[in-house]
Amino acid sequence: MNLVKLVVVFFFVFQISLLNAGMINFLPDASLEISGAIEKKDYQLIDKHLNATKKIILNDVGSGEVDIYLPLANKIFQKKLPVEVKNACIATCVYLFLAGSKKTLKDGFVGVTESTAYYVNNWNLVHEQFENPDKKASKEKLLTELKRIAKIENDFLNKIKMKDDLFYALPKVNYTRGEKAFSFLVLKLETLKKFGVTNLDGQMKVTSVLFGEDVAKNPGLYQIQ
Repeated sequence: MNLVKLVVVFFFVFQISLLNAGMINFLPDASLEISGAIEKKDYQLIDKHLNATKKIILNDVGSGEVDIYLPLANKIFQKKLPVEVKNACIATCVYLFLAGSKKTLKDGFVGVTESTAYYVNNWNLVHEQFENPDKKASKEKLLTELKRIAKIENDFLNKIKMKDDLFYALPKVNYTRGEKAFSFLVLKLETLKKFGVTNLDGQMKVTSVLFGEDVAKNPGLYQIQ
């Protein structure tokens, strides 16, 4: 496994395990519905039809490689496409949500995890999380890769005129994932607005079918703020 995939897979192995590979549906109203975890082949299909798309619908979208999600987020932002969340949009998916010209929660929720910049800035506290999965990877290479990802994330946040404060307002550390990590922070609309997220509509509702069983197994995993 190369270093990029090691870092990203370790980051989000929990979310990806809950979701199938991405599913892309083109709806009659020219909406593009995305489900699952977006992979490279899914990005290519989405990119091919993006010019004809009038709205992005994120229906239970999990996380994946920043190098796939952020180029898509940039294109959504450039094309000024509205984005609607149904059920759940967690971790890297949040960048797609933030890119929308209008952002709607349609009986769904946005689950935020700590940003890569958090890991870079707190490397002395978190380095074991990244070293343990691959004993052959050096601390220096892991940190270099995290810094690369953090720069990509920060460049996007600067483009949409948002600070990364959103990813630092995290609940207590928990061990429900079998590791020392933060819970998913599920943000209410009023909380998102406090962090400068604009053009919001809808209501938050944590009823996702895919995530329901997980919430039952790990009651401390999702913290609502």
